Amino acid sequence: MIIVLSRGYVNPAKLTAYREAVEHSGAIAASRQEAGCLHYDIAVSTLKDGSVSITEVWEGFPGLQGHMKGDALAKMTEINQRFGVVYEAKLYKAEPMG
Repeated sequence: MIIVLSRGYVNPAKLTAYREAVEHSGAIAASRQEAGCLHYDIAVSTLKDGSVSITEVWEGFPGLQGHMKGDALAKMTEINQRFGVVYEAKLYKAEPMG
């Protein structure tokens, strides 16, 4: 199992527009439908203005690699560029505990 945790910053004055752009793009829903995707979500911090996190869980590297080449990520990249959002991503390999 592969876990990707990404953190970024959106200008708080543009946060509502960013959230609407992401939602209307369909990128999150499309990512969730990709082969090997177990979980994909975006969250806005309630504690730090403008802090945004993306959490992804993939069955393995093939699914993640497919996502990296897919339309959903291309849509997110375009939105992030438009709003000046840069994410720092960390990748973890994990095994289920149960």
